[in-house]
Amino acid sequence: INAEYMEIKEVLELVNPIQYDRLELAKVLDRRISELQKSTRSRTTIDSAYTNRQQTFNKDMMSILKGQVPRRYGEMPTNMGHFERIAPSSNYTKYCKLKRV
Repeated sequence: INAEYMEIKEVLELVNPIQYDRLELAKVLDRRISELQKSTRSRTTIDSAYTNRQQTFNKDMMSILKGQVPRRYGEMPTNMGHFERIAPSSNYTKYCKLKRV
């Protein structure tokens, strides 16, 4: 196995992208596009629809991601491989100063 393949493999293990249902994504996008095209609603209808927007988004994401939850911002990856976290770390301010130079 060549070095380039190993680097790509290591990056994918670090990022650990979650699987998603492409067919469900297409269905959700089609539904949302047709909702936008039909949207000639009054301001009061838009305001009342706003309350359901987050619930609809959560339901859509759960169906697209098949119940998987992405890693939270700031959460350490399970497999760091040969990568080193630079922020936050004890050297973070040093790296920031180098960037300004």
